[in-house]
Amino acid sequence: MKGASRERKAKRLVVLYEGRRPSSTWVGRCTKALGAECIAIKADSVKSLSSLPERKPAAVIFFDQAVADRFLAEVPMPEAGSKGPKLSESKELEKVRLLKNDFGISYETLSRVLHVSHRTVLRWLHRECAPQPSHRDAIEKVILLRNRMLKVLRKEAIPRYLMAYNEVLGGVRPLDLLTSGQADKVAADIASLEAGVFV
Repeated sequence: MKGASRERKAKRLVVLYEGRRPSSTWVGRCTKALGAECIAIKADSVKSLSSLPERKPAAVIFFDQAVADRFLAEVPMPEAGSKGPKLSESKELEKVRLLKNDFGISYETLSRVLHVSHRTVLRWLHRECAPQPSHRDAIEKVILLRNRMLKVLRKEAIPRYLMAYNEVLGGVRPLDLLTSGQADKVAADIASLEAGVFV
C-alpha cells in the first residue's frame, strides 16, 4: 500500500499555456484540487503531446483555447460506437487549415466564422466525417473572401486587418462581422480597398 501511495503522489498534471505563465497560486490550487502535482510548461516549447518533457503525465490541462485547438487536433475523437475507417484528406480540409493559419485564429473561432460547432470542425480535422454540402459552400465563400484579401493585403497583414476595429465598418472588427454572419459587409470593405476607395 505504501508503494501504491507513493505512485499516486508521483502522478503529475501538465498545464500547457501561451503568453503569461499561470500564477503559482493557480497551479497550487490545481495541485490541491486534483490531488496531483501540476507542472506549467510553455506551449511553444512543445511540438506535440507525445513530446512532452514529463513522461506519461496523468493528464494535460490547456490554459487557453488557442493551446487547446493546437494540441487537440492530434487527439482522435471517435463517436460512441463508431469504428469506421478514417476519411481521406479532402480539399475542404486543406482549405480549413489554410483559413485557420492565414486568418491567425483558433479553430474554435473559425468554427464560428463557418457557423458550425467547434466539435464538428475537430471531427473534420480527425477525418471522422466530411463537411456537408452546406458546410462546403460556407468554406468556399470564406476562401473566396480570403483570396480577395490577398489582392490588397500582404498575407501577414490579414490577421491585423481582421482584428482591428474598423471605422468604415462602424467601429467593428471584420472578424466580429464574419462570426455574426455579416461577411457581405467585410466583402464590401475589401471591394473598396480593391477599387482604391478610402472613406
